[in-house]
Amino acid sequence: MNCIKISQTQNKIIIKIDEHAEQIDILEDLTKKMKELKKMYKNEDTPIYVSGKVLKNKEIEEIQKIIKSEINVE
Repeated sequence: MNCIKISQTQNKIIIKIDEHAEQIDILEDLTKKMKELKKMYKNEDTPIYVSGKVLKNKEIEEIQKIIKSEINVE
């Protein structure tokens, strides 16, 4: 499933999650797209925003864990 779109502006990265996506699909898609996200992430000052679906705290933590495992971001 293609439930995540990653885009970049001059000073931020936006991860847009499909509002109807299931958490398991979100995690799978994000894992597949980490290579693309790593290429966009230039330095520690670049914020990464997540938009689209309203997430529960546990879901947010799972997404953060995947991103932090690949990228040195706060």
